[in-house]
Amino acid sequence: MESKRLARAAAAMVVILLGLLTLNDVADGTSDVCKTVQSYGYQCSDNEVTTQDGYVLGLQRIASNTTSEKKQPPVLLQHGLLVDGMIWVLSKQGLALALSDAGFEAWIVHSRGTKSSRRHTSLNADTNQSYWAWTWVEFAEFDIPATVDFIYNTTGQRVHLVGHSLGALTILASLSQGKLVDKTGAVGLLAPVAYMRHVTSPLLLYGANFYADKLLVSLGGAELLPHSGAVDFVLKTVCSFGLNCSDLMSILTGNNCCLDSAEMKNFLTYEPQSTSKRAVMHVAQMVRSGTIAKHDYGSASTNNQMYGQSTPPVYDLSSVPVDVPLFISRGEADSLTDVQDFNSLVSSLGNHQQSKLTVHSIPEYAHADFVMGSNAGQLLHPPLIAFLSNSTN
Repeated sequence: MESKRLARAAAAMVVILLGLLTLNDVADGTSDVCKTVQSYGYQCSDNEVTTQDGYVLGLQRIASNTTSEKKQPPVLLQHGLLVDGMIWVLSKQGLALALSDAGFEAWIVHSRGTKSSRRHTSLNADTNQSYWAWTWVEFAEFDIPATVDFIYNTTGQRVHLVGHSLGALTILASLSQGKLVDKTGAVGLLAPVAYMRHVTSPLLLYGANFYADKLLVSLGGAELLPHSGAVDFVLKTVCSFGLNCSDLMSILTGNNCCLDSAEMKNFLTYEPQSTSKRAVMHVAQMVRSGTIAKHDYGSASTNNQMYGQSTPPVYDLSSVPVDVPLFISRGEADSLTDVQDFNSLVSSLGNHQQSKLTVHSIPEYAHADFVMGSNAGQLLHPPLIAFLSNSTN
C-alpha cells in the first residue's frame, strides 16, 4: 500500500515538473465562468478588480435566479490554491448556482496568477518574474479586501464570504488583521486549510518533508504549473493509463467519495491553474512548522528587513471578530484537513461567541468533494445556505 502511495505521489510530481517546462496559454479575454453559467440558463456578468499592489483580478457576478422580492446579500466565493473560480461551476450542481437559486448573488473571484487574473498595472506575468513575488499572504492582504470593497460598493450590502481550502484560511487571516470587518456578513469555511502539522496527504507530506519546494525553486522561474496544452495532454495521458484522474487527485486530497467522471473531465479542461512557486513553498513551510505564519525568507536578516523581526509573524486567529457568524465544515476523509489540525483551528477560535459558531462534518467527504461532490446539493449546500440565510435575518 505504501509503495502505491509513493508511486502516485511520484507520478503527480512528474506532472508538476513537466508543467514547469511549458509556456502559459494566453487568456482569450472572455470569461469561462460566464460562458458556462449562461449555458446553464443563468445571468452572469464580467467585472475586474485592481488590488492596491496593482494586480488585476477577474470577477464574475451571477444574478439571483429567483422572483422573490426579498433581496439576499451577495456571496463572494474564494477558491483555493492551484485552481480558479471555475471550480464553483464545473457542473449545474455547483455551489454558485445553488446560491443563485436560493436568492443570493454569487460573486466568483480568481486569485492572482490564474488564467483570468494574470494582468498587472505594470508587470507582465509572462516576462517579469517579479510578478510572481507573492504567497497566499497577498491574497489575504490585497486580493480579498479589494474584491469585498468592490462588491460592497456595487451592491450597497455587506458581503457573505465562502472559502474553500486555502481560500478559507486567507479569509480568516484577513479578518484576524481587522480587514473586511465593516463590510462582511457571515463566513463559510469549507475544508479549511489552516494548521497543517498532521496532514496525511502523501504528495504534500513527502514533498514538504523532503523539501521538494526548494527543488522547484532551484529549477528556476517563479511560476508553478503554467496551464497549457502540453500540461493538459500530460494530465489526460496519465489519467488514461491505469492511473485514473480521481486516483491522481486523491494523493493530494484524500479519497474523494463523490466525484463523477463528467465533472472530472470538466476539471481537467480548466484546472489546475498557475500559482507562484513562493506560494507553494509557503504552504510547505506550514506543514514543516505546524504554525500559521507569514512566509519565511530563509534568513534572519531578510525576515528582519521584511517584517522587522527575525522570524515570520504568526497569525493570531483569536483576533477574528467574535461576533462574525462562522460556519466551518470538514470532511472526515480529508487528508489536508486532519481532525487534529481542524480541532486546533476551532480551539484558536475559542473566544468566539458560541451562538455565532457552527461546526459541521460530513463523514464520507474528502477535500475536493466540497467543491465537486455530486451529492453536495444534499449534504453540504442546504446547511450552508440555511446558515447564510439565518445570518442575514
